[in-house]
Amino acid sequence: MASATHGPFIAASQIAGNILDWGNPISQHSTTTTTSKDSEEEENEIKFVIADRHKHYDMIHTMMTQMFSFQEPITRSVGATPEDVTGFFHDLCGASLNSPYSVLAFIGDKCVGMTLNYINTNVKKNSDESSSPGLKFKSDFVEEITNGPYNNLRANRVCAFIEEVERNYAYFIPKCKKLFKLDVIFVHPNYSG
Repeated sequence: MASATHGPFIAASQIAGNILDWGNPISQHSTTTTTSKDSEEEENEIKFVIADRHKHYDMIHTMMTQMFSFQEPITRSVGATPEDVTGFFHDLCGASLNSPYSVLAFIGDKCVGMTLNYINTNVKKNSDESSSPGLKFKSDFVEEITNGPYNNLRANRVCAFIEEVERNYAYFIPKCKKLFKLDVIFVHPNYSG
């Protein structure tokens, strides 16, 4: 029997496998003549681009609300609609697009995947580092959901869940001063394998 966290890890590893299958490298200075077949293959090549906040924000936010929200297990489990998570995804995109660590995958002009990342240099240590928090999670989130940062309960449920999962990670990596945070991995459903 699989544990409660087994499914998301399998899904993440499958998606990561798709993203990390880099394909053939694209030569910047090709001296060979291209035929129509070569140019057709080149149009189907995956190109990786560092996400730019000013150039890509609207596209990324639209993909997050209109596609990712239907694919992502947490938003699906709370029954969130795109309207419910618009503000949440705005904050998530804002954090990830403030640094050059997010990558977009394009085939031609179409964005077919993304990974939104950033570096966290404010790794908060637990006040009592001597006792292990273990893997005990809270069972009552009424206060966090009711008083959450968003104007709807579904977005606050997503936020409370993520905050609880991430709450004690500093205990398990006590000497960490810089943490690479991979916030989102997404492959367009028409291009996933």
